[in-house]
Amino acid sequence: MEKTQFGSSTERKDLTNVKEQYGYNDLKVLIVGASGHLGSCITKFLCENHQNDVKLSLLCPEESRNKISLWEKKLSGDILTFDVLNGNMDDLCQMLKDFTLVLNCMNFFDPNEELTAEKNLINCCVKAGVRFYIPSDFSIDFRNITDVNDLPRIQVRQQVHQLLNQSSLNWVSILCGIFIEKLLFEDCKLINREKNEMNFYGTGNEEFEVCSYDDVAKFVSELIARREFEKFKNQFLCIYTEKITFRELGSWLRDIWGHDLKITNLGSLDDLNKRLREVKNTDMTLYYYLQYMKVILMNQGRLKELDNQVWPTITKTSVKNVVRQWTSQAQGIAI
Repeated sequence: MEKTQFGSSTERKDLTNVKEQYGYNDLKVLIVGASGHLGSCITKFLCENHQNDVKLSLLCPEESRNKISLWEKKLSGDILTFDVLNGNMDDLCQMLKDFTLVLNCMNFFDPNEELTAEKNLINCCVKAGVRFYIPSDFSIDFRNITDVNDLPRIQVRQQVHQLLNQSSLNWVSILCGIFIEKLLFEDCKLINREKNEMNFYGTGNEEFEVCSYDDVAKFVSELIARREFEKFKNQFLCIYTEKITFRELGSWLRDIWGHDLKITNLGSLDDLNKRLREVKNTDMTLYYYLQYMKVILMNQGRLKELDNQVWPTITKTSVKNVVRQWTSQAQGIAI
């Protein structure tokens, strides 16, 4: 695969008279995948804080419409239903033609579906004349990871940016480390509240960056509402709330659940690679989550630069408090 050249997130373009310069008075934004965790959080912050700044519309599959119907009366735009994987792309182009910015919050366990959906969306944005696009990156820094064996999601992100760099579309990528909530989903198999246990691979001392859905959603909503995305055309913005280790996470869980929590080391990186091969064709969901674990053990994808414009203005939530909130149910969190 051809190596993609990735830019820095440190360059900041001067923004003067953005509305007049780009010829739009109404900032029309479409969130694709608005029924998921991140899409719902961003919708919440934009509706509650920026109704007058953003004309917001949402897009999701027909079967997910009921999940976002509660926002219908608060939206200044519309709720649209469309299947980005299998729908008629000419119809999607028509839907997109009036939007200034399209934000992709879709999430797929199958990497082939993820790549197909993002390609479809990017191509339709280009044809529809959409000015800006935020891809569904929202993860670790995939730019310099070269060993992508059993890391198809990393391959997808790299391929998406090859496509973006070859297109005429202006984009802004947000890298935020690992969502702490994803490590707490029951399908991740990291924690099991019913058995009062936590499992991990590696030494437990490997450090990695984490964010919460709320913190990222607040950042994205402000980035959009303030039109800050104009200043970072075709660049990466890195944000994270805290750096943690699995041993630290285990200590938090013991404080929250009690000191009888059983913490089990499932083995080394070699053991994790073996497990990845075992579940690759049988459990796509677990395969998805174990890829996060592998990147952590490889000590790659670390975030080194932090956005110094919008991110410092966001009030962050303690990651330990997020863990406390999300693990207060009887079992692990269901998706």
